[in-house]
Amino acid sequence: MAIVLSSVVLFSQILRPLGLLLSTAVLVVLASMASHEFRWKEALLNAAVLVAIVVGVFFYFLEFQLPIWPA
Repeated sequence: MAIVLSSVVLFSQILRPLGLLLSTAVLVVLASMASHEFRWKEALLNAAVLVAIVVGVFFYFLEFQLPIWPA
């Protein structure tokens, strides 16, 4: 639980400097590390899919004013 919570806190701290893409990828990979069945390949694939969904929903459909790329 501590790993998942710390990944969310880290996400909130790195969102502006790293942008939405990298911050979401870091969040997913770090949260995936909380599982006993962690595998890098699956974590990176999940991160790629979730980054695409997050960018599509929050940036294009909802038009949030978040930086996608690092500043």
